[in-house]
Amino acid sequence: MTDAKAIDAQYSVEKGMASFEAFILYDEMHAITYCTMRGIEVSEGNLGFDAICAAILGDGHFLGADHTYKAMERDYHYPKLADREQPRTWAENGALDAWDRAKAKAHEVLDSHHPEYLNANQDAQIRAAFKIVD
Repeated sequence: MTDAKAIDAQYSVEKGMASFEAFILYDEMHAITYCTMRGIEVSEGNLGFDAICAAILGDGHFLGADHTYKAMERDYHYPKLADREQPRTWAENGALDAWDRAKAKAHEVLDSHHPEYLNANQDAQIRAAFKIVD
């Protein structure tokens, strides 16, 4: 639950405070939402008149066409946490649900992401001023 009135920073903070897994899942959801909100660009290139003609006069479909690949890369959001495997493969790989995958991703982020916001001199000054011990 959140008191936010829009999908914004407040919403993210309040939803993500529940757990690291929730934060990871909401990040994924927001990526999809923002992709949708971006809308669809209508232009000569995106409409693909030449691709339509090639499909009609050629194989009869767009699969494998360069225009289709470019459109999929440009317009489609590929969720990072979604499992797109066949059910049998999913089961053989441990049958992880979204929460399990989010938990693994949260551990990966927490284990590998160590930003350094202060240089060594700044860190030393703060530790000296506040008597911080390692």
